[in-house]
Amino acid sequence: MKKGFTLIELLVVVLIIGILAAVGLPQYEMAVEKSRAAKAIAAARTIKNAEEVYYMANGIYTDDMNDLDVEVGEIEGFLMYLVPSASNAESKVQFDRQSTEFPYDIIFGFDYRTSNKGIAYCAAPVSSAKANRLCAGYGDMFLEDSNYKRYRLN
Repeated sequence: MKKGFTLIELLVVVLIIGILAAVGLPQYEMAVEKSRAAKAIAAARTIKNAEEVYYMANGIYTDDMNDLDVEVGEIEGFLMYLVPSASNAESKVQFDRQSTEFPYDIIFGFDYRTSNKGIAYCAAPVSSAKANRLCAGYGDMFLEDSNYKRYRLN
């Protein structure tokens, strides 16, 4: 009596493992990306609160991070900057996702625009289904233009 597996049995096992991996890997990648983005979201909220305090004290938002009473530091995989404007009506804090490992091209920010004043958001390119799924997990979409869909951070 021979012991062992037949070639068909081995192929079925390999097929089952392949199907499980194909289903589970995208969900795993999304969970990893969400955990990496948590720092940027926390920093965006911290800066949003600091900007609101600055606004209450000075009547305008600042374009200079040094004016705020917070220290955010570097956030791995993200570029953070204040986007200045001449009138200060459209300045915003922005965190751009910079990664080749998880290239979702998402932006976390806090907008000072008149129509969206005070909203912390996740922006995803209209063309990227993965980025939109990731941002939609944070909150409802409130604005869409030709380039980005913006989702409110809850």
